[in-house]
Amino acid sequence: MEVVASSSSQKGDKRDVCIHVWDPVSGVQLRGYRGGVAAPQSLCSARGLLVAGQQGRPAVHVWAPGADQMQQKLVTAETGTAVACSPDSRFCAVGTGKGKVSLWEIASGRLMCTMESAHYRRISALRFTDDGAHLISASHDATVRVWRVSEMFERLHTAVPGAVVPWHTWSDHTLPVTDVHCGFGGLTARVVTGSKDCSCKVWDLTSGELLCTFAFPSDVCAVSMDPVEEFVYAGCGDGKIQRANLRPKIQGSTLAPQAKVGSSDGSFIGHTLAVTCISITFDGCTLVSGSDDGNVRVWDTRSLQCTRVYDHKGPVTCIALLPRAWAREHGGKEQMDPVGKTFQRRLYTPSAGLNMDAAGCVNTKLQGLPATHEHDPAAALAGSSATEIHNQDTATLVGLGYTEIASPAAPMRNSAKTSGTTAAVDDRSVLQAEIDRLTAENAQWKEAAQALYTEATSTILSKIV
Repeated sequence: MEVVASSSSQKGDKRDVCIHVWDPVSGVQLRGYRGGVAAPQSLCSARGLLVAGQQGRPAVHVWAPGADQMQQKLVTAETGTAVACSPDSRFCAVGTGKGKVSLWEIASGRLMCTMESAHYRRISALRFTDDGAHLISASHDATVRVWRVSEMFERLHTAVPGAVVPWHTWSDHTLPVTDVHCGFGGLTARVVTGSKDCSCKVWDLTSGELLCTFAFPSDVCAVSMDPVEEFVYAGCGDGKIQRANLRPKIQGSTLAPQAKVGSSDGSFIGHTLAVTCISITFDGCTLVSGSDDGNVRVWDTRSLQCTRVYDHKGPVTCIALLPRAWAREHGGKEQMDPVGKTFQRRLYTPSAGLNMDAAGCVNTKLQGLPATHEHDPAAALAGSSATEIHNQDTATLVGLGYTEIASPAAPMRNSAKTSGTTAAVDDRSVLQAEIDRLTAENAQWKEAAQALYTEATSTILSKIV
């Protein structure tokens, strides 16, 4: 699971001038970046970089994993109201309160081009498509526009006359657009927009057509979709996060949020004030939300229940999900592999069937081992240190073909380190013995297959002769 970066603004005499990076499973803070507060819709990440537009200041800060100081500082002409980073982390788009959109090169800090009249009012959100070819901008003028990045360079960075013409202009919203989410697929992606008119609209990026509209009981402040684009999540002004099903999408229709067991209206209930930002992990099982009540909540998307709350000193302005590498760079083993994990993964072997979870997904990874060794347990064990094995305090053999690594239920105490290390060595011996047994069984199956092949070949040749 990814780690969370969140920022909050000032509330009274309390000011949180720090961007927090923390683990959504354990709730442990991994890092704090001082130097300002990220403005709403101005915190994003790409290719390991964390980019944050500063609230109330004409500056954009850039951090990288493993660095205590910021790597780059972009000084803009006006205070930014929305920031987006391209997927390859080469460019950064900054929107202003006057409707301008500028494109910056992150490595050099150079201004590449500026669209003076991209919108008529304040820019509320900016998003790049996952291929970086298009930029989507939303504004308080109730419009959403799609721009070709290549045309921006062609018309503004060169001597070609004329203003940049947007590829699509969507003006079906009646009140200011608050947020935009772009799915996967590049040119074939779907785009979700949320507005203060209490609706979310789903658009087809290729044709520019409106696919469907979802109506909600309160104004929409933040929107997102799961990676498989099955559900739309809308953070509303009443503190609820509504969920709507995308499967019965009918062009031009208005649908109500889907009702689920455990919640009367299919909503995530827990925030007391408006939900300002939401984001979903890559596996689609966890949703992270921030609110004006100063809390960042972690939700399970299946049960609609809150699993963790992280407090801030003021209203949460924005959140972003970062790769697990940020935890590896800034934390120890306890932070990189936190205790209290909420699920277990099993190793599939040929002597047993597939291990399916409740959602029908196949779990084929060995929990706690590096991703590079997930299909080679022997190499993983050989390259694991005693500290890594110490974190795996129990190992249980289930059936003939599954090796299950159970996460510890509570942190190990310092006084039990000696006994824990001894138990870890014993567990490693058990695992090595199981690997040897499976290797021998695999060799037997190969011999049987070779004998069967030889017998079948001999029989066929004898009949031919």
